[in-house]
Amino acid sequence: MSRVPLALLAVLTLGLAAPAAHAEERGGFGPYAPNPTLTKGRLEGFREVYIAAEAVDGVSPARALPAEGDAPPPAGPGDLKLVNSTNAFTDVEIAGVKLGRVGPLTTAVIHDLPAGVYDVRFTAPNGLSVVRSVEVRPLVIKRHAEITPEPLLTGPPPPIPTPPSPPEPPTP
Repeated sequence: MSRVPLALLAVLTLGLAAPAAHAEERGGFGPYAPNPTLTKGRLEGFREVYIAAEAVDGVSPARALPAEGDAPPPAGPGDLKLVNSTNAFTDVEIAGVKLGRVGPLTTAVIHDLPAGVYDVRFTAPNGLSVVRSVEVRPLVIKRHAEITPEPLLTGPPPPIPTPPSPPEPPTP
């Protein structure tokens, strides 16, 4: 094989790999660049969004969170994490409402949803559909007065042990 075709092959291979590598640097997947308007706000990390962010207020949990002991189930807003563990794009649906499309091996988040258990349907392009129950727990932020600091060590430092002395050589 002559040097010219080999050099041409190297240039073509580099030319095909460069756009994909460049997209990965920008936070995209392969040759696809992310849409920066869809990665911020209430609906975060979606590749495509099918509804307005305000329409998410109509989505409610399928059931309440389970009670823990004698305490009532927690209430308040939280984040719904949608983990797409497949290597294909999936459409996300909650309670019959198609929310959007999540990229492969990506986690999307819907912020400020009521606490509860949501039945989320993930549908791949080949028609495979999986329903997962995802819990939304309220975000708990402790006030400064509720945080108890760790006690500080006080007093002199502990003594450093002395190394053992080497054994004496035997006398002949």
